[in-house]
Amino acid sequence: MGKLLYAITAATLPQLTDASPALKQLDLAEGLVLLYEDTDQKKMRPSRKNMLAYQQIQEALLTQTPSILPMRFGTIATETKQDVQALLAAHHDQLRERLTYLTGRQEFSLKVSWTMERLLARVRANNPELVAAAAPTDINAQINLGQLVEQGIAAVHTETRTALLDALNPYCVEIQEMDAKQETTSLDAALLIDADKRFLMDSVIETCDDDFDGVLLFKIVGPLPPYSFVNIAINLNDDPEDA
Repeated sequence: MGKLLYAITAATLPQLTDASPALKQLDLAEGLVLLYEDTDQKKMRPSRKNMLAYQQIQEALLTQTPSILPMRFGTIATETKQDVQALLAAHHDQLRERLTYLTGRQEFSLKVSWTMERLLARVRANNPELVAAAAPTDINAQINLGQLVEQGIAAVHTETRTALLDALNPYCVEIQEMDAKQETTSLDAALLIDADKRFLMDSVIETCDDDFDGVLLFKIVGPLPPYSFVNIAINLNDDPEDA
């Protein structure tokens, strides 16, 4: 039977089964604890249902301890308990350091976007020559105009991203940026924040919103387990990875 791995913590959790009745604890070296479930599966399908269950368990665990190291979704160990203990013991210092780093800190997901209408309006405001230009009929002129608009959009995103990061950086321990998946998105990032500064986030977002005259769309989700700031996997032939 395999072990579906969820997280590593720095202490046992007396109310572990509140997060999931099937969860078990395996003591590791010098106080670290591995949280897992027994499973007959060899591979966990990344369905919406499975991903949601994984997320809910991680979030429930975070309510019971000031820090967890979430395991990569679907990590299944087929080794014996002793083998898993030995594998993690070799990386004890690295795991302990990361747990210490994340203690008392929370992740927030932040996405900041424009509507396409407002984004293009900003491009036109920054590039008056685009407004004055007559609609081109020549194909080369159309291509050139399209390139100018693309450059204008990129410039708006750079301007917006820079202003947002300048405002957020003083309140964040760390920021991990993701590639924007939509043309209208200026910033898609994970924010690592000290829990005692969490209340400041609303005022920071409000200030950013005011700075852009209320035209931006803010989506913030959290607090979350620190998925973006630690990613551990255990496989038969691979060592744990901490990214």
